[in-house]
Amino acid sequence: SVRDRAITSMERLGLMELFDAAVFDEDIEHHKPAPDVYLVAADHLDIEPARCVAVEDSFNGVRSGAAAGMRTIMVPDYNEPTPEIRALCAEVLTTLHELPAALDRLKTPNV
Repeated sequence: SVRDRAITSMERLGLMELFDAAVFDEDIEHHKPAPDVYLVAADHLDIEPARCVAVEDSFNGVRSGAAAGMRTIMVPDYNEPTPEIRALCAEVLTTLHELPAALDRLKTPNV
């Protein structure tokens, strides 16, 4: 299955230990831009979606995170965000190197 191959690859690279939960295609009914993937992940982590941050590189990913009620950070891959997409984002970054500082800015007492 896709799950088994992904987990095997992530374990081989030593990445699985970095994640408290992993959600795969077979775990969700509706795909992005539906919020399912983020809602299932939040459920697996036993945390309210509003206390989560979605980090995305695509328009549908941003829509998905926002629809789940998460603060969303976009790191555009190919396309710069449109005004609609920018409005859904808590932050738009130019590189993943900016992510730690962006997460620090989003911290609130209840996160």
